[in-house]
Amino acid sequence: MVQITRIVYDYVLPSDTEKILANTISPISYVITSLIIFWLLNYERRKGMFCSGLLFGFWLLVCLTIIPDVIDYSMDYHQGKKSIYVLREVIRVWLHAIFALGSFVTHCFAESYNFPALSADETPTVPELYRSFPSRITYWWVTPLIIRGYRKPLTEKDCWQLEISERAVNIVHRVQACFEGTASRAKSIAYEKTRNWNRNDTAERKKLENENQDLLKQLPSVEIKNPPARTRAPIIFWRALFRAYKGKLIAGGLMKVIHDVLQFSGPMILKQVLTFLTDPTAPGWLGLFYAALLGATVVCQTLFLQAYFHRQYVVG
Repeated sequence: MVQITRIVYDYVLPSDTEKILANTISPISYVITSLIIFWLLNYERRKGMFCSGLLFGFWLLVCLTIIPDVIDYSMDYHQGKKSIYVLREVIRVWLHAIFALGSFVTHCFAESYNFPALSADETPTVPELYRSFPSRITYWWVTPLIIRGYRKPLTEKDCWQLEISERAVNIVHRVQACFEGTASRAKSIAYEKTRNWNRNDTAERKKLENENQDLLKQLPSVEIKNPPARTRAPIIFWRALFRAYKGKLIAGGLMKVIHDVLQFSGPMILKQVLTFLTDPTAPGWLGLFYAALLGATVVCQTLFLQAYFHRQYVVG
């Protein structure tokens, strides 16, 4: 609503200020993005997702990118530029920041889920998919099991059951279906060419020749033909495995690539920190930025590496 009001105020109502194209593209982009976010919320709810990593990352980036605008317009307002335009922009960026922060906080929690009642011989299912996204990336959901193992030795009844999609029965059926699909595509049918038909070569003529043949002096010749070998492409088992786990394998590979890129960028950021320390004219906020960026890079390296190992260990 704030962005729609901004469009109406800047381009529908008459004003003396210069109309810039960026002032129209920016709120329109915000409105389109909001519509996509609302559609994604409805889509994930219909799919039964309890938390969204995509929306968590989106609102985190929105909160980080709105900070420079909040600081800039707030400093302009406090330095004496108390015009209607500056006041309106200050109100807009603060409302935007509050809304983005509230959305980010709400996406730090997962929707509640009532686990079904279990019998005496049943164990609960692993709660990973029912926890919030921060709990999943930091593996905070494993903490109760770790505390239980610290207090007493763990037994089979203390451990969780695997998710239904990761149990052996479903995995065997999934891999078998992918393997059968690979085998059916690998098979090919070999066709044998038929002899050209001759009109003089009739069935009666063949019958007469066979009756007049002297079997004692002229033995019939029997030609044994080897059946044509079927051309069959080799059935490779790893293709079926890849089709069954391609989502987790591709996601794990991307996480490993991101980890390697962040690991490579660490020394480059450290070089900028050393350059800042040797430059007495550099502003103080630049050093804080480099320090925060270096710390965030190390944290992201750890998160991506652990997520990579977790997915690969699930695949086995």
